[in-house]
Amino acid sequence: MKRIINVLLVALVLTFVPASYACAQRKVRGESREDLAAVLDDNWKCGFIDKTGKLVIPCQWKGAKYFRNGMAEVKDADGKTYFIDKTGKVVQ
Repeated sequence: MKRIINVLLVALVLTFVPASYACAQRKVRGESREDLAAVLDDNWKCGFIDKTGKLVIPCQWKGAKYFRNGMAEVKDADGKTYFIDKTGKVVQ
């Protein structure tokens, strides 16, 4: 009975999530900070979505932390760390 309720609850929640978000991302990785939240896609790459669920920074990073002071720390496939701004541009 609990399983059926859980399945119905998930189905109900997904009806309120934009279709592009439900298909493109695997899960949200933590809370939204500075109006952006890190997400994982089906290939386990990280990107960022806005509050509407729109992907604003493509899923291309191996790891990502939340935004603080307009920047977020991300890691590439080799483990090298970068900081990006809210447009996804690497900050020098």
